[in-house]
Amino acid sequence: MAGEPLLRVLLVEDNPADARWFQEELRDSDPVWCSLSQINTLAGAVEMVRAGGIDAVLLDLSLPDAQGIETVSRMRTAAPGIPVVVLTGLDDEQVALRAVKEGAQDYLIKDQANGPLLARAVRYAIERKRADESQRREAAAAQTAQLREQFVAVLGHDLRNPLSSIAISAGLLMKNTDMTERQLKAVARIARSADRMNRMIRDLLDFTRARLGGGYTLSSSPVSLRDIWRQVVEELETVHQDRSLIFSAESTCWGNWDADRMSQLASNLISNGLQYSPPESPVRITLREEASDVLIEVNNHGAPIPQNMIPVLFEPFYRVQADQSGGSSQGLGLGLYIAHQIVLAHRGRIDVQSSEVEGTTFSVRLPRVTSPGPG
Repeated sequence: MAGEPLLRVLLVEDNPADARWFQEELRDSDPVWCSLSQINTLAGAVEMVRAGGIDAVLLDLSLPDAQGIETVSRMRTAAPGIPVVVLTGLDDEQVALRAVKEGAQDYLIKDQANGPLLARAVRYAIERKRADESQRREAAAAQTAQLREQFVAVLGHDLRNPLSSIAISAGLLMKNTDMTERQLKAVARIARSADRMNRMIRDLLDFTRARLGGGYTLSSSPVSLRDIWRQVVEELETVHQDRSLIFSAESTCWGNWDADRMSQLASNLISNGLQYSPPESPVRITLREEASDVLIEVNNHGAPIPQNMIPVLFEPFYRVQADQSGGSSQGLGLGLYIAHQIVLAHRGRIDVQSSEVEGTTFSVRLPRVTSPGPG
């Protein structure tokens, strides 16, 4: 205990001889490990522990204003966070068990106690209490986090239906040739907002599903990445009519993948390119076959990503700031995280290169034949 702060111990004992004996035992302990205060009533002890500054309580079971297990119950009610060591002249196993059940950390017989035993009992009681409190806090935090994620999952699911109605209505309005240019621009803004909200909700649902144990499951089948990515490009072109998307694929890029997840990967990476690039700058999407893999590259221009930030780009809820990207930092910061998880589930790899001259390029390499990876 050398160099450590003295523990502040409260002795609740009404017998002057016993109180003096305990004080002498503790005072003579080597090295001195505690600062001892003594009081002879439970009511006075309750006031002291409520005032703070007490690390542990040595509690007699026979006091002028409380008897037996009642003393433990009242002390624990008054100060549930302070460890209690019972001191009694009664050698009764049933009483000891009841005292522990009421919250006492230890039970010592007076005529068997001495300085070293008291020191060990108090120190162990404090450590056990700290461990118990830590476990309770961790359990409460875990439960709160799970409830929060369940709430987000339910909310995201319930929002999809009304959002889908908004997106469908906006799509129908954009086909109306009788609308003025100003009206068409307003509808286009609605469509873009609905698309962005839909991606945010989808990413939230995926994130909470993974956190709650569902993982990123795959349903793979032979598909053409060229067709999947071209369809996503066409959908985004409809929503972002003021932006330029340049798509090229050297072949059909057939392989065994989850079509829905590949569509989600395409949407997240292309939307990221649109979000973090100037409006006049195109986003280029290139697919090509390389041996047993397919290589996908999504390139956009704008301010380069600082090199020290690249290692954390795929962390959940991470977003590059607007002044670093040249674009706007809208969204939840889950798009790249979800994209990364989809690539990993397909046993693939995703990398990013960013420079002033070449812009920012996300490169995805996917093996043609995959088995479901870890969630």
